[in-house]
Amino acid sequence: MSKKKATPTLERLQELFHYDPEEGSLIRKVKVCNAVKIGDVAGYRKFDGFASYWIAKVDGKAYPVHALVWKMAYGEDPAEGFDIHHGTGGPLDNRLENLQLLTHRQNTSQEKTETSGLPVGVRRSRKRYATEIMISGKRISAGSYDTPEAASEAYQKALAMYLDGSTPQEIRQALGVAQFSSKYKGVCWHKQNQKWVAQITIDGKNKYLGLFPTEEAAHQAYLQHKN
Repeated sequence: MSKKKATPTLERLQELFHYDPEEGSLIRKVKVCNAVKIGDVAGYRKFDGFASYWIAKVDGKAYPVHALVWKMAYGEDPAEGFDIHHGTGGPLDNRLENLQLLTHRQNTSQEKTETSGLPVGVRRSRKRYATEIMISGKRISAGSYDTPEAASEAYQKALAMYLDGSTPQEIRQALGVAQFSSKYKGVCWHKQNQKWVAQITIDGKNKYLGLFPTEEAAHQAYLQHKN
């Protein structure tokens, strides 16, 4: 598989375009040639053999509009091995709520899931419906729910909070996700106390290091005892 083409810098995109979140469109802020005007919707539709996508040119090079939108929203291109997936709105819908970052395998699985009629970001989990968002290439659980509508509502809230600058911990706490794992070894979430627990194994025995208000604080406690 060929390496994906990097998009222009965030500064260049912000100089050229304004993103309309309701329409999912890039609006030109600069007149780059006689064929376009300030205020025009940037791009044209292109069929790649499977579906139609919006394509826009930046400094003479063509890029998928969804890749430019992702860069403007998150400040970086997806990591190698990840795809920007279009949800139930289809490949021409570049609103952020219709875009999700998935691995190649997850992308294929998500396509199968959505053919069953589930909203973007929602999958079946036994007899319930689970939802999660991608943050820096990591899948963050937003909980499981009795109905796909409730799961979709949680997904939209999690996405909005992330775009507003909330941390994964703040998102999960706001959604009432009862228990979740940590990215750090020796750290886990204590459901009853609503705090992070740090513990370490020394000579085959678990040693409790205490409760901490943040995941990072618990991690630092673990590192101090490890060293």
